[in-house]
Amino acid sequence: MTLFTVNMRIEAWPCLVVGAGAIALPKARRLIEAGARVTIVAPDAPIDLEGARIVQREAVLSDLDGMKLAIFGTDDKELNRKLYVEAVGRGILAAAVDDLEGADFYMPAILRRGNLEIAVSSGGTSPAFAVWVRDRLGEILDESYGEALAWFARLRQTRLRNWVMRDRSRAFKALLACNFMPYFRDGQEGAWAAEAEKIVKDVEAHGG
Repeated sequence: MTLFTVNMRIEAWPCLVVGAGAIALPKARRLIEAGARVTIVAPDAPIDLEGARIVQREAVLSDLDGMKLAIFGTDDKELNRKLYVEAVGRGILAAAVDDLEGADFYMPAILRRGNLEIAVSSGGTSPAFAVWVRDRLGEILDESYGEALAWFARLRQTRLRNWVMRDRSRAFKALLACNFMPYFRDGQEGAWAAEAEKIVKDVEAHGG
């Protein structure tokens, strides 16, 4: 099955995480990082987890009231599936962990370098393998990639801000064809900016 891959903005979404173990808690933390209003329901939920509402008891169906997204990560697969079925019936985006048929979505392994985010997914078939691939990519893509992204983002928002899309695309195509990463690895952003300006001016001169 081909999945539809997106980055969703879930700031202020009411989200439910049932379970507080090694699988559920990292997912709860990622929801918190994304700005969601997270409720964690589990007898052993940590009371000191910042950014979440903690309910230390077993989950009940009414915990789904008002939720937009829910993740069920207890050790009880039957409970996870029961909650998932109820959530789907209410129109809630939901996932029971380790249950391919009981999930509307799968959370990929994430590699972050500044605002650069690379998601690696196995489509729920082998999360451990996705993590392994993520870690291998992390050995190749160092922090300079995030710095390079930040530079290109500033260029887009300043120097090329008022350019028509066609010319801006031409400028980025020309810039990205260059061997620019060594400049960022060696802390020579200023030298790259000078070289980039020559390319931008050439595109500008031949635009239209």
